[in-house]
Amino acid sequence: MDARDFAISGKDSDYNVGFRGIGIYSGFDLCNRLLVTTKPQGEVYANVLEFDFKGMKTQLANERHAARGKRTPLTKLISDYSRFKRERRSEAKDMHYTVVQMEQVSNVHIDLLSNRQTFKRYILRNLPIDFADDFPYREELRQELESRIRGYNAVRIVLLSDTQGAETISRPMIPNLGRPKTGVIKNKDTNEVVAFYWAALHRGRTRIPDEYADFRGLLYKIKGFTIGDSNRVKKEFPKRGNGAHFEWYTGEIFVLDSDVIPNTERYDFEANHAKTQLEAAVRDVLGDLDKEADRYRNQVLTQDEFVKAHAQYLTIKEQVDTGKDRDFLELYRKLGDIRDNLNARKSKVAKGWKAENGSTPNEIIAEIEQLETDVRHAINNPLNGAIGGMNDDSMSANSDSLPLSPDASAHQGQSIFPEDVSVHPSPIVPDTQLVSRNASSTTDALPSRIPTASSPSSGVPSPSTTEREVISLVVPSDNALRSLMRAIENAGWQIDDECGHVVGIIDACAVDVLVAHPDLYDNLLAMVEARLSADTIS
Repeated sequence: MDARDFAISGKDSDYNVGFRGIGIYSGFDLCNRLLVTTKPQGEVYANVLEFDFKGMKTQLANERHAARGKRTPLTKLISDYSRFKRERRSEAKDMHYTVVQMEQVSNVHIDLLSNRQTFKRYILRNLPIDFADDFPYREELRQELESRIRGYNAVRIVLLSDTQGAETISRPMIPNLGRPKTGVIKNKDTNEVVAFYWAALHRGRTRIPDEYADFRGLLYKIKGFTIGDSNRVKKEFPKRGNGAHFEWYTGEIFVLDSDVIPNTERYDFEANHAKTQLEAAVRDVLGDLDKEADRYRNQVLTQDEFVKAHAQYLTIKEQVDTGKDRDFLELYRKLGDIRDNLNARKSKVAKGWKAENGSTPNEIIAEIEQLETDVRHAINNPLNGAIGGMNDDSMSANSDSLPLSPDASAHQGQSIFPEDVSVHPSPIVPDTQLVSRNASSTTDALPSRIPTASSPSSGVPSPSTTEREVISLVVPSDNALRSLMRAIENAGWQIDDECGHVVGIIDACAVDVLVAHPDLYDNLLAMVEARLSADTIS
């Protein structure tokens, strides 16, 4: 009979969700007749409370249209149009239940209720709905909430209708959620607990998917019932990145401070000092959640960098091994940039992370550094790695001196010279000097760093072992085989004594630097010959 006392309730707001004594009349606008049937456990009688809302509406309408007349007090209106009775029931004595039945629901609300998806969204957003069975943290989170929140009782609701089958509503399992973080929220000044929260971060590399958009962010709850929507909490979330990390989370904040009271519409809290203190305390916790999400995001981005870098490493290694790219200096620069970037970011990688191939961050960096060392070795020792690809057999750690002229096996059996050319390197002549211009030419005695062609009858002997130690190799162009010494001779100069040795060393350096660019080497020789012919160095 207490239900007839409008806006009067003996309920304690610390224990009960509804405490204003008006909730039962929320059906006034929805239907013409409301029945509430409740049967206690251990009894054979059920208590039935009936409200004739149609009679109330008719009397109120008549009084409004009367020019002048007496207005029925609300208490009398409720008393006249509500009835209470006890009915004997045939159910088992131990059965207990409460049934709320609305009859003659208005067409407007019928349309809303018949849209099952809209109805489900409303229930999930506002009521204390239990987690789905496949949510991996369901039991531990439920136990935590029940122990921390007085009166917490998550339920599942079964929807029944004449046109659709039964459907059980539970909070869905969102894929890729991390383990929920839980904790109390305290007033920093008084150290009193004002709320308890749980928040699960979506570890799917971005915000919670659109399919679960209704569950993005955190909601305020009192006894499991929602206050407002997620925007009520989002306004306290850090504005870094426009608060984007808020939608990476799903969770709830259960208000425990009894001085924080929801307004009648349950869309906000009544304005008071307790509300302000709550929001300030919540803001601090949300700041910590934002930092955690940012750390995770940086971990993901850094791990992506390592995956990308390993793919770049494999591409460069293939180019080096197959000889597809002989611009070793550029490859060396790329590897150095990749290594520096990874070393600067590796501290942000999640502990224990490995790439798909099982490599750790340090192992990926080590592979890149090894290839970087190999490419550097090829730059310093072109004959051992610049032509025909690089491999472990051709990369010797002790080959820091001028390289020997490679034999055919170093080029995988492929000659770099025309088939009709017999190759004999000309020996360096140690005792010649550059003495004059327009002197007689002595081609046969000229030293050379480039193999020159000769016929079998030329009489040029094969080079000795000592001679081979100063011979370097460059891929010749289609022009006649040339050398710096030949260019000097063609310009009309004669080499004599010590200068011949110096010219040979300069020629060797030019070959080593331009080993992958024979055209540049030819252009250099042409320029030297032209300027010596013109007797100018300008």
